[in-house]
Amino acid sequence: MKHIYLVLLILLFSACQPMDTTPTPEPIVPLPDKTPPLKAQAHMDVINFYVNLNHGKYDNAVELYGGSYEMLQGWNPDLDPSDKAGLLKRGCEQNGLMCLQLYSADLLENTPENEFTYEVSFRNPDNSRFVLGPCCGADETEMPPITFFEVHVICTTEGYTCKVLELPPYVP
Repeated sequence: MKHIYLVLLILLFSACQPMDTTPTPEPIVPLPDKTPPLKAQAHMDVINFYVNLNHGKYDNAVELYGGSYEMLQGWNPDLDPSDKAGLLKRGCEQNGLMCLQLYSADLLENTPENEFTYEVSFRNPDNSRFVLGPCCGADETEMPPITFFEVHVICTTEGYTCKVLELPPYVP
């Protein structure tokens, strides 16, 4: 009888532990089971980078970003240049980066140097596909709308780590 109470007590305490309710990002298009590990990691990291930006998890996004912060630093001279999470947050929340949900992430190319090129598209809050239209007085013939964006990812075989090199699209 003591064992039953002990099991019930353990279950009760484990049920009281705080849970992380953040959904784990799933691949937009599942990869085949035989996908090489580095290719699978690149796919998940490109998805996770944009998911983290969309969910406001800027510290996590910093870990997956290997591109330049120069533009973000120029937009935010009041921030410490080493505050990479703060720069990404400002970029998404104030500076015009479109940190939307991903709509698709398709591998276009990968090189023997462990570089991957993806074609990504984004989803508006109404579930329509994001389109970057003409800017700054140009018309559609001078600046055709863009729906798909090229994103480069570079990976290392040591620890299977990958870094996304492009920020989300910018709308002034």
